[in-house]
Amino acid sequence: MIRYCITGLIFVFFVTPGYAQNQSPPTAPWFMAGHISLEVTDPEAALIASWQFDRAENGDIRIVKQEQHGSTKIAGTLMSICDDQALLFKNIAPPQHHEMSELDQPILLLQLVLKLLARAQPQGPQAVIAASTIDVSDEKTPLRVHKGNVKRDFAAPWQAHIVVERGLADSVKFKIVFSYTANVVAARNAMISAEGVWRQTSDTPVLDDVFSLENWRIYRVDTVANSVAGNAQFNPKIISSPMHFKTIGELRSRIERNLSENLRARKQFICK
Repeated sequence: MIRYCITGLIFVFFVTPGYAQNQSPPTAPWFMAGHISLEVTDPEAALIASWQFDRAENGDIRIVKQEQHGSTKIAGTLMSICDDQALLFKNIAPPQHHEMSELDQPILLLQLVLKLLARAQPQGPQAVIAASTIDVSDEKTPLRVHKGNVKRDFAAPWQAHIVVERGLADSVKFKIVFSYTANVVAARNAMISAEGVWRQTSDTPVLDDVFSLENWRIYRVDTVANSVAGNAQFNPKIISSPMHFKTIGELRSRIERNLSENLRARKQFICK
């Protein structure tokens, strides 16, 4: 069975050590965050948001989100469990057949922020000692962020004004004002402002098996293979019928049996 990895593809810049080892040494450290808090204002997307990203030691992901899309407000928590075999929602009712879209916007903007930080401070967060201001720009090459087949391009010319400073312990505080060409033909510019904290350690180092899933919506994540220009492309597909489990341990046990209800079914793999 092919397993689609949200941590490896959706969380392209908030990932496991294996992914970072494949990146160029100067920028890899930014990819190794355990926790990132991020506040974003994106007028072009009519978005004001506050997100908390945490990666547990076993790779499980938690996102606490507060978003305002125009007059619509959303607040709740998402979790990705067991190599991204299940996606969980609390206090969020995702639209049917579009459940994965709840991840799209925060992850794409997280990627943008970390790409800009890597441009501004390629030696990584450990190189941030005192407060400093860095300007980065590109007159020709757009910035692209993507999650599977979902992408967003920020056309050139673009520029970013970035302030970084050392925070407490293993953290770095940052502020970014990013302007880009929203409409190349009309030469119309747009701006995104972001600020937050990058930290090595997670607020959720462990999600114990006894963690209660009461009042959580739980969805199975499958993989769909598509052919794009003759190449196979694998993308996630959520089964839109919610599942029900009492604890994360019970969910993990079922996932290990490829979601078989037979307690004697052979384990297909081990959830960390």
